[in-house]
Amino acid sequence: MEENNYTEQKVILFLTETKEAIFLAPKAFASGGEGSLFHILSPEKYSDRVAKIYHPHKRTAEKLAKLDFLINDPLRRGKEGITPSFIWPEAILQNEKGEQIGLIMPKAQGKKLELLCLPQLPRKIDAAWKRLAFDQADSLKFRLKIAFNLVNALRYLQRRKKYVLVDLKAENILVQPDGRISIVDVDSIQISDGDQFFKAAVATPEYSAPEYYLEPKIERFEASWDNFALAVILYKLFLGIHPFAASAKGEYESCVSLHEKIEAGLYVHHPKAKEWLNFLPPPIKNMRSFRRGCKICLHKLL
Repeated sequence: MEENNYTEQKVILFLTETKEAIFLAPKAFASGGEGSLFHILSPEKYSDRVAKIYHPHKRTAEKLAKLDFLINDPLRRGKEGITPSFIWPEAILQNEKGEQIGLIMPKAQGKKLELLCLPQLPRKIDAAWKRLAFDQADSLKFRLKIAFNLVNALRYLQRRKKYVLVDLKAENILVQPDGRISIVDVDSIQISDGDQFFKAAVATPEYSAPEYYLEPKIERFEASWDNFALAVILYKLFLGIHPFAASAKGEYESCVSLHEKIEAGLYVHHPKAKEWLNFLPPPIKNMRSFRRGCKICLHKLL
């Protein structure tokens, strides 16, 4: 009965490799610049997967070749029932005309890490998340666990020596209350493997390293690019604010946006920061307290 209902809705695609029919929900549950995400209704074995359908102008030969590369070079799978750290493409989907228009990938769980990168958690939030609020005694311990999982995942990816995420940011990381993380939008990654090279789709200014503004036409990004973004994410995770978020003065007074401050090198903990910064937000002033708390917490964990 249910399958007939899916058929009536005509949301039917096929796995390119096996031609197996996949029935999707009639409406997307999320959309972005490249495409939309749909729940898979049938077959049941794909209930822990989702389908990403690309916008027509994104269905290029280069994108399909990139997906094919990723599918044939899978990362280590997580344990059964546990979402992997990277939401990696698994299979290409095509329509009845044989046009390849999307992919299947694991279903990511959790909330965007950006939620934990703010000074305060929303008032209306599940109890499981409240222990991560900055005013909770064990908050630092749980945040350190998230940080460890994120660093470990990126370290594993970089050991492959062919991938750079480029658009690594808190919005592209889903986290669960127990510290597990899932990095999404992996299909936008930069790939460099011998003669094969695929560009990354986009970079986000407030997570972009200073060299981006010196050389805005960078063709190939190095792993250090992701390391800079990681540092920004960890700073926000532990202090609830961006490491370049401060009021500038003098010749830098016109630098208002975060990316302008990154371009100018106005890092708030620079030895000469007092010469160019006018005001430091309270979370940044708490850096010393955080360092002491971090040492104590790490000692307990180890």
